[in-house]
Amino acid sequence: MQLKQDQQELAKQAKTDTQNSTNLTTQLTRAYDYLERGLFFPDETKSLIHSLADLVDIYPANRLLNILLGRLWDEAAQDRGKALEAMRRYIGVKVELGQKDDDLATAYWNAANYLEGEFKAKQTPELRAQAIDALRNAIACAEHYRDVYLQDSDFEEIRSLPEGKALLQTPSNAAVEKK
Repeated sequence: MQLKQDQQELAKQAKTDTQNSTNLTTQLTRAYDYLERGLFFPDETKSLIHSLADLVDIYPANRLLNILLGRLWDEAAQDRGKALEAMRRYIGVKVELGQKDDDLATAYWNAANYLEGEFKAKQTPELRAQAIDALRNAIACAEHYRDVYLQDSDFEEIRSLPEGKALLQTPSNAAVEKK
């Protein structure tokens, strides 16, 4: 009797997992296409954000899901604060899981972009400092972001600051220059 109940529960769970996975794929494709199209409508934006936010509860460590949710908030809803909130949540999940990888670096990078955008809009020094910290973390997770940082026009002002110049130094260069 117990075996039959266990089998039924496993079958039910497998069906739910399949439905969630199908929904994830559908919603990610929908969100990506919507962002690529670049024509945003409030009701569709709200619907997509709601769908992706629900999926984040199921798949909190899914890179593409979290990045697209942040982009929807930023680009379609014009709410960098919510985009930053989405990145910070994802960063928290990755850190808690101990996953210091390129996905985490990308989340830090996006957070830095949102923070720098907010700094430019509000001129709040704490936002600039947080953007620099996020850049530092992105580079620490994935060294190739140092090269991206050199080329990204969004960070031109930061690169001219002492803290920004320090981000350009590789750990071995920093050690040599301290001597």
